[in-house]
Amino acid sequence: MPKNFNKPMLIGVVSQQFGISPKTIRWYESKGLLHPTERSESGYRYYSPQNVERIAFIRRALQLGFSVKEIQQILQIRQSGSVPCESVLKLLDEHIGELEERIETLEVLKMDLKKLRTTWRKKRGEGGLEEGIVCPLIESDIN
Repeated sequence: MPKNFNKPMLIGVVSQQFGISPKTIRWYESKGLLHPTERSESGYRYYSPQNVERIAFIRRALQLGFSVKEIQQILQIRQSGSVPCESVLKLLDEHIGELEERIETLEVLKMDLKKLRTTWRKKRGEGGLEEGIVCPLIESDIN
């Protein structure tokens, strides 16, 4: 959470505090993740403490793997006056399941690549280099 978020801040200050670009903050606005900002007479955007807290929430949700669409859903639930915790838990369970599937798939791929590496090390250097072949190991039909 940025320091000094008890008063409105310019977009440049907010972006520096979060380590993101002003363009990213404007993108959050365009996706409806932030409330419209106040503007100075000269047109500069001022972000309220509530918007700064909202940016912190968005950044944390993105770090946890929530999509923009999911963040929008969470914010809509909250804006309707409900606490979105049950929905968040359901989304977390879905994400954990997806991660477990990906990990399993990656573990199988890792084992396959290790077997292939062993086979290729034995096969390395066999035969000549044919015209048009980049790497015989990759282009071969070794299973």
